[in-house]
Amino acid sequence: MKIFSILFSIFFITCSSTDSSYFRNLKTKQVEGKQVAEPASDSYSAVSDFRHKDTTIIYLNTIEKNPINTKLNEAVKDIDNENYKKAYSQLNTIFESIQPENKLYNIVYYYLGECELFLNKIEEAEKRFNRIISSKDNSEAIIERSLIRMGQINCLRKQNEKALFYFQKLKEDFPNSIYSAFAKCS
Repeated sequence: MKIFSILFSIFFITCSSTDSSYFRNLKTKQVEGKQVAEPASDSYSAVSDFRHKDTTIIYLNTIEKNPINTKLNEAVKDIDNENYKKAYSQLNTIFESIQPENKLYNIVYYYLGECELFLNKIEEAEKRFNRIISSKDNSEAIIERSLIRMGQINCLRKQNEKALFYFQKLKEDFPNSIYSAFAKCS
C-alpha cells in the first residue's frame, strides 16, 4: 500500500511543451527565473513531488477526427480519472492496431508506461521509459517526461545515485524544463 501511495503522489506530470500540438499547457509560475509547474491547492508531499488535479500529460489535437484519436482521447480521460486499468486496456488495443510509423505510436507507448507505473508494474514501466529515452524517434516532450519518471522510479527504490543520473540528464538536456524543480529524491 505504501508503494501505491508514493506512486500516486508522484503523478504530477501534466504537460507543457510548446513545440508540439500534442501537448497542452498547465498552470506554471516563475521561480528563480524558470517556469515551473504550480502545485494544486490539494497537493501533498511524498518524494518531494506533488500530484496536480489536472493530470493529462499528452493531449491529442482533435482537429483530425478518427477512431484512433477518439479512443486515445477516451484513454487519456480515464488516466485523468485514475482509471488506470481501463486506460491500460484501451491503450493496448490502440497500440496493437497502429504501425510504428504512425505519429501516435510513441505517444501511446508512453501512456502505457504511465499506466504501468500506477498499476504497480514498475519493471515494465521502467523498460518503456528507458526505451523512450534511448530512441531517436520520440519527441523531446516525451523524452523529458520519461527522464523525470526514471528518476522517480529510482527514488522509490532508494537508488538515489541512479535517480540523480536521470535528474541531471533532464537538467542538461532540458535546461528550461518545468519538471526540474521536482528532479530530486528528498
